[in-house]
Amino acid sequence: MNTLFLPGAWHLANPGFLWWLLLIPIFFLLRSWSRCKPPGILFPAIGMAEKLIRDPRQSLHHVIPLCRVLALVLLVLAMARPQGEVRRVERIVRALDIMLVLDLSESMRAYDIKPNRLAAAQAVLEKFIKERKIDRVGIVVFSGAGFTLMPLTTDYPSIIASLRDITTNTVRIEGTAIGEALLTAANRLLEAGTENSSENPSSGRVVILATDGVNNRGIDPVAAARILAEKGLKLYTISLGGERRVLRFQRNFSGKLVPLRDIYGRRQYWEKPDVDTLRRLAEIGGGQYFQAGNRGKLEEVLDQINKLEKRRVKIKHSIEYRELYLWPLAMALFFLGLERILARTRFRRF
Repeated sequence: MNTLFLPGAWHLANPGFLWWLLLIPIFFLLRSWSRCKPPGILFPAIGMAEKLIRDPRQSLHHVIPLCRVLALVLLVLAMARPQGEVRRVERIVRALDIMLVLDLSESMRAYDIKPNRLAAAQAVLEKFIKERKIDRVGIVVFSGAGFTLMPLTTDYPSIIASLRDITTNTVRIEGTAIGEALLTAANRLLEAGTENSSENPSSGRVVILATDGVNNRGIDPVAAARILAEKGLKLYTISLGGERRVLRFQRNFSGKLVPLRDIYGRRQYWEKPDVDTLRRLAEIGGGQYFQAGNRGKLEEVLDQINKLEKRRVKIKHSIEYRELYLWPLAMALFFLGLERILARTRFRRF
């Protein structure tokens, strides 16, 4: 069915019926031709004819055929189904599936990012989650093993509540298992499997890894990154903390923080992030590597990731219409009724 769009917020759904307008003059021509020629004198007395000539009603003799024409035109217009635009919606849809992979190893208690690395990461990731609109977000946490804290969901309050509750004791296995955490995140994304679903038109699946350590348990993270790349998952990596070693602290009997020392009195330091490996992981995963030495920098990093993923957009147009054919139909019936009334009363023929 063809649709004719007209200037303004309305259109004709069945414009083919407009061709019927050409039949109206043909109809009246045939009707006039088929009529018998009226007699020359309709009245037996000349006086009555003179009175009729003076009757002002005769100057309006065209009203009845005009009503007929208008009624037919309006009936054709009603059959063409005029429709008025009710609402036009244009939305920019950013539909991503994002798995946040957060390190919970003991080194996340380091104070080089205030108040400490974990607390700063929690606050910035919470802000990142609050900025989501329709993106699904999940969280994987890890130290010596990787665990799913939250599966992919748009229930942002629940995600934030879970994020606030985590500590370095949430995963009670020592170590840093980056590779295992990446595969756990990949499994959650692949299990969701709705990239082409109409319910969730996901245009991208992203893993964001935030860690401050070196992989020392489980699967090789480079091998894990290759698996992510083969499955079409993009990987961003963030190293938390600076590139220098960070002094470890402990609280003494009075509760004051003092440097941690070994049995020989030597100061202890947290291990530096494996920057080279994180860069390689991002390169393999088709994303980027970022270094966040403070909370402000970490916020900038997530803002940059937001901008990079803004390319994934879909524009949807949705237009709703309401039928307007009742108006010309009602007017056509009015003119037909008026023509019938006038033909039998005021303008009837003798």
